[in-house]
Amino acid sequence: MAWGPLGWLVPTEIVPLETRSAGQSVVVCVNLFCTALVAQCFLATLCHLQFGIFILFACMILIMTLFIYFLLSETKQVPIEEISQLWEQHWFWKKFVSDDDGGYDAEKAKEQISSSRS
Repeated sequence: MAWGPLGWLVPTEIVPLETRSAGQSVVVCVNLFCTALVAQCFLATLCHLQFGIFILFACMILIMTLFIYFLLSETKQVPIEEISQLWEQHWFWKKFVSDDDGGYDAEKAKEQISSSRS
């Protein structure tokens, strides 16, 4: 059992629409950097830890799974435009994300468009 494509899938689901391209750029950069780091260190670590390296990887997968389970919200059937609202209501992330930061407000934008047309 491993994460496989989830390192690419999860970020596409949780990044708000306004910052999606920047978020994906960061994800690709970090993913490629970590892949290169693991590839460079694997053989030396295998020689020192022997089978322990696989226990280390299993622990990393457990930590990632716990992070996803406890700190990421379910995005099933949530429209992509409402992802930022999901973070504002989350028990942990609402301390870091607020509506007061001047972010994009879809309702306010709709009102401005409708008032400019009339």
